Amino acid sequence: MLGGNLMALIDRIARLNPLTARSNHLMAAGIWMWQRGDITRGQFTTALGLEATDDAQLDELLAFYGALSASDKSLFFGDFSAWTIALEAGKITAASFKTRFGMT
Repeated sequence: MLGGNLMALIDRIARLNPLTARSNHLMAAGIWMWQRGDITRGQFTTALGLEATDDAQLDELLAFYGALSASDKSLFFGDFSAWTIALEAGKITAASFKTRFGMT
């Protein structure tokens, strides 16, 4: 579970310890499985402990992913993992992460 209450998705990820939370891997896996049709949105949000405050950012992230070409979709997961690790470690800001992935 990503943990934290009443925080938007990216702000929550920014506060996690990457060595214990592994949220970046869970998020990438969840997006991959959801987009392939392996799980439903409800299963995805339940498994990750997402809250209503996360919905808008999740929709923005998935819209960004959905607009990518097939080859860029394959690259997305490496980019997402790298950027979330840097975010969790405090090496980049939540604002720069949001800009990179088309989020507000």
